[in-house]
Amino acid sequence: PHLAGRDGVLAEWRKNLNSSGWFFEPEIVMCGPRGTGKTAIIREFYRLAQESDCNVVRDTVAILNYDQDTMADKLLSRFESASYTDTETTSEEFRGGIGVPGLGEGGMTAGRSQTTKHRDPTSVRTIAERLHAVASRKPLIVLLDEAHAVMDEAELKSLRALVNAVQQLVSDDEPICLVLAGTPGLSQMLADAKCSFEDRFHTIGVGLLDEESAAEAIATPLADHVWRTDDPESRLRIEPAALDAVVKASQGYPYFLQLWGRGLWDSAASRGADALTVADVETARPAVDASRSVHYQKRGREIDFNDDFLAAANAVAEAFNQYYAKGDARLIGRMAIINAVRQALTPDYPDRHKLSAAAKRCMEEMARLGFAWSPPGSMQMEPGIPSFLNYAQELYANRRG
Repeated sequence: PHLAGRDGVLAEWRKNLNSSGWFFEPEIVMCGPRGTGKTAIIREFYRLAQESDCNVVRDTVAILNYDQDTMADKLLSRFESASYTDTETTSEEFRGGIGVPGLGEGGMTAGRSQTTKHRDPTSVRTIAERLHAVASRKPLIVLLDEAHAVMDEAELKSLRALVNAVQQLVSDDEPICLVLAGTPGLSQMLADAKCSFEDRFHTIGVGLLDEESAAEAIATPLADHVWRTDDPESRLRIEPAALDAVVKASQGYPYFLQLWGRGLWDSAASRGADALTVADVETARPAVDASRSVHYQKRGREIDFNDDFLAAANAVAEAFNQYYAKGDARLIGRMAIINAVRQALTPDYPDRHKLSAAAKRCMEEMARLGFAWSPPGSMQMEPGIPSFLNYAQELYANRRG
């Protein structure tokens, strides 16, 4: 996919690669709600790293399902062989897995081994030694996607061992870089796991696209691909009114832009058109709406797990929608969100200490799920999926009804 609106992120990464073998930012956390394109960015990171003549490996959190030795084997064995080929390999070849759209591409899986037993990774020495052996020959980059999705304490220990091993090598000026990608709760998870110096990670936020970038995400891929096989110069155009309608309907959420792009392409193909019109938008809308409803249901199951969080989600949705109704920007102050949550929970928590604890839990859960989050370095918050706010309010109304 075309990475519209991510020029700043990619510029940072190029700068990191152009540092004579030592990385300006050797430890990076890339966080954002689901569906904002983090996996696509990780793929681009991988491609650019290969062009920079680095040893680079890309995998998912499933690699943490193994003990230290096995995890190191799966990450590094191809580099430790003198005859390895410079092609991407992931832990898929070592375990069974179920391909998942967006994760299955490039040979990655979201599977979990059902037979491998963990050893308690109480020392980082094994991983550090293996990482050093590779990085001493050529700069090494490890890209780990879905890093927030650890399933148990054993996987958390494996993640901590990997992070601490990299930290040790970084402190010794080794040419190594670790990138962890996940939802906005990833940084807090690293802190809770007591990863060494986790606060030194450089944090990159990946959220909603502005209108100009959203329009680019739709229009540029159309202009970049040959439309008619008998005419190499042919391109599929989208009329301004149609493009404006799609941008507004997506609200800048990258996953929904992908759905719209697919639907518009199918509509144009079905009628042999050279230009997309508002009529194509309406033709594509039912399929987009159906996929969006499925997405809402998946996200809805995550927030509808207890009365506290659902009440808090409803209050946050109401706060955002009040701002939208006045035409304000989608970013609003974090304190306004906290106050909305506290007010929603006050009837059930007359004790202010218990109220504060409950509000804190809800705020952390919102970040973990990406329901509402603060981009790195910001005291404001934005919704992960703006249109999902209304769905959350419907869930709350149904629970109360």
